[in-house]
Amino acid sequence: MSKKPRLVSKPEVCDRVGRTFQTIWLWMKRGDFPAARDLGGQPAWLESEIDEWINSRPLRKYKKDAA
Repeated sequence: MSKKPRLVSKPEVCDRVGRTFQTIWLWMKRGDFPAARDLGGQPAWLESEIDEWINSRPLRKYKKDAA
């Protein structure tokens, strides 16, 4: 059984991504973040697109121990 699409609000997206809406807006403008849908004049995102974007972030590389 497939999961039903779910829309995510602006506060939830900001919380999940850990950035302000201003940053997310700039990313959307550059095409680096999923576009919002219009939900009665308020932005909303498909949860699956946000999950996909989060999972597509590269793993952080750390310097090797200097031992």
